[in-house]
Amino acid sequence: MKIRENTPDRLVLEDRPWLIALAISAMALVTAGVTLSNLLAGEWGAAAMMGLGTALCGLAFGVFVRRSIVFLDRTTGLVTLREASVLGTTEVQHPLAEVGGAQVDTRKGRSRPGKHDPDTHRPCLTLSGGTRVPLVKVYTSGPGASRAAAELSSWLDANRS
Repeated sequence: MKIRENTPDRLVLEDRPWLIALAISAMALVTAGVTLSNLLAGEWGAAAMMGLGTALCGLAFGVFVRRSIVFLDRTTGLVTLREASVLGTTEVQHPLAEVGGAQVDTRKGRSRPGKHDPDTHRPCLTLSGGTRVPLVKVYTSGPGASRAAAELSSWLDANRS
């Protein structure tokens, strides 16, 4: 997640999955091109299979490409979690006063003989009562989740009443 705004009254974090969107789009274009080529060559079975691949790429785009924005607003006293995809937009709000802090959820990588998958992470808010609210649905590798949680914690600590 990237910081879009950081003032004493407002913190805005945003996640735009450009890389995955470009990768899925490229796969869709390739499979669509092969589908068209097979249709022009009269190879109906191959065209049907590649057309199915194109449709699956479209489905993957709708499921995996989601823009997430988190607004922490002191003036309204609300935390707003907004997620947008080609399938629509959802928005959830929580009172800022219920937010106790920010943490990182970690999913351990699987260990197999000779291989170890890396751990993946996502930032989340901890509400009063211990409830964790993930800021994004997808776990990712790298330091992004811990940077977002650190920024959230810093902003929350600096702006406590």
